[in-house]
Amino acid sequence: MFRSCRLWLAFFLLAALPMFGVDRSAFTFTNYDLKASVRPDQHALDVEGTIRVRNDSATPQSAIPLQVSSSLTWLRVSIGDEQPPWISQTYTSDIDHTGALSEAIITLEKPLAPKAELKITVHYAGTINRDSTRLTRIGTPQNVAERSDWDQVGQNFTAVRGLGFVTWYPVSIEAVSLSNGNEVFDAIAAWKQKNTDSKLSVAISWIDKLQPITNGEQQGTGGGVGGSQTRIASPATSFEFNIASTPTFVFGNLTVIDRPNLTVYATAEHTSIARDYTLAAEKALIDVAQWFGEPRRKAAIVELTDEDALPFEVGPYLFTPMKKDVPPLALEVALARTMTHTSFDSPRPWVREGLAGFMQALVRERQQGRKAGLAYLNQFVNALAVAAAQTQSTMKEGESSSKSQLPSIGPQPLLSTNDELFYRTKAAFVWSMLRDMLGDDAIKTFISRYRPADDKEGSYVQHLLENAGTSHRDLEAFFDDWVYRDRGLPEFHISAAFPRELVPQSGNNKPNYVVAVTVENTGNAWSEVPVVVRAGKDERAVRLVVPAHSRAVARVPFPAVPEEVIVNDGSVPEADVSDNRFVLPSPADKRLRK
Repeated sequence: MFRSCRLWLAFFLLAALPMFGVDRSAFTFTNYDLKASVRPDQHALDVEGTIRVRNDSATPQSAIPLQVSSSLTWLRVSIGDEQPPWISQTYTSDIDHTGALSEAIITLEKPLAPKAELKITVHYAGTINRDSTRLTRIGTPQNVAERSDWDQVGQNFTAVRGLGFVTWYPVSIEAVSLSNGNEVFDAIAAWKQKNTDSKLSVAISWIDKLQPITNGEQQGTGGGVGGSQTRIASPATSFEFNIASTPTFVFGNLTVIDRPNLTVYATAEHTSIARDYTLAAEKALIDVAQWFGEPRRKAAIVELTDEDALPFEVGPYLFTPMKKDVPPLALEVALARTMTHTSFDSPRPWVREGLAGFMQALVRERQQGRKAGLAYLNQFVNALAVAAAQTQSTMKEGESSSKSQLPSIGPQPLLSTNDELFYRTKAAFVWSMLRDMLGDDAIKTFISRYRPADDKEGSYVQHLLENAGTSHRDLEAFFDDWVYRDRGLPEFHISAAFPRELVPQSGNNKPNYVVAVTVENTGNAWSEVPVVVRAGKDERAVRLVVPAHSRAVARVPFPAVPEEVIVNDGSVPEADVSDNRFVLPSPADKRLRK
């Protein structure tokens, strides 16, 4: 009688959960101890084991939600020897490639108190096929969507990325949609930050003679990553993943090129191309070592068998198609990012990824000069300018979003943004600008002194840079507009330019001039920008600080009759450069003209 009453009460509580709500943000996943069986011949994944969750909310929690991909089915949930009442439901959310999650909601007999932990035994299984539903339902063309969401368990090739792609280990996150700006990226970043100290241990077993690669650290003795022996169910190979680094596993018929600082995995038919990738990566590493020192970790380049798949990078791991027609110089630039991650790491995306992008520009500069390096950065500036305009866009009262020129995505300060366009592209520009302001030696000194464990305050990088060079320059204004806050991009305009001939010195009949250039910045971001005076192939430049919504004057000495003035050589990201050039009058024409 008592047992039936308790069951009735439990089912009543389950039915009432939608009414009272479930707090999906209450829990931290402190530990995972899982066994995953991968069956490529059936496209199947079967996972069982234990997880520990902690209630980090301020109130007791009566229900615990656990979420995995909607293509997986919950088979068992238990707490100790007890099987608490639970229901399974489909929960729409774009953190998974299917656009939905399979959610198990557990009703607890006794609410879990704040800071209390609970160990839960779980078992779920299903198939993982290629699925891009979350992208196609917001209007992305099918062929474009499939390039991004290429995860699958396949007979000949398996590649599965974790949180944000395939939810193959349990999580708990409120529903988010790609149609709502950066909502998905922000939710994923918040979950990673909250669970950053969690341990994800997975013993993986698989069938067939497939090469295993993961970005986890091998723990077991069932064979090393890179082995080609057949794996059945036991013994499995155990890995411990960094939960903040998108836990990923790959199986394929891949050959191995093993070098001291790099391992390349490729299909047999692309072995010669893999050698080209190896050579390019090692050449890029020479440049990386000059700035970041010798590698601390080994890089891995893994071939994706779909030649149209978009590359994916996580730390020193690069998953990419291997194409034979990539020019060697371009390949060096592309792989410089991955090789940078072998020597430098940071918990802050704008530092870690920004410096990696900066290194790519440096490799391009080494190949063909400074202008080529700046051109590499500027190939992304149009997309950045559009996104920057969206961060500054606000709708007027009563205006519908359909009438707004650009939908607002809200400010994206580099210090906190989760948008790759900002913490990769804009951040690379920021490091390039800091190099121009402080010099190479200061940036190299900063890199050598940087300690990830010490980077706990937002101002850590600024203060370290201020003390890295000999000038001890105050960087507060720069960091305030470019890192701590999102002020958008500057907008430069030459409002006036006046050349003046100097009195010739004795014995020197060559003309000498000083050109006074007035530069206006109508944008919102403080900037230090080069002002260049040219005549034919000769040019001279000075650097000029132009605060937001201000004017400043540069005086540029020049040894011949000046012909034109240009503000910004491409080193500062700017939306519109059409008015950055000013044509000076010829000596016979006293009028100024643009």
